[in-house]
Amino acid sequence: MRYEFSNALPRPVTVKLLQEGLWGDSRITAESQKSARRQAETAEWAVTVPANGKASLTAPRTRY
Repeated sequence: MRYEFSNALPRPVTVKLLQEGLWGDSRITAESQKSARRQAETAEWAVTVPANGKASLTAPRTRY
């Protein structure tokens, strides 16, 4: 899965993306930007989108 973000503002913005449902011993094994564990079952990415620009995030692969 790949997420594409666009920004029409004349200033950069940060978009937060959450992935829930990471139960038990699930681990993120590949990601295009580093995530943080918001809670035990939730990963969070803060994606900076440049002014009048675009950014992308490749969704993680998880291993259980």
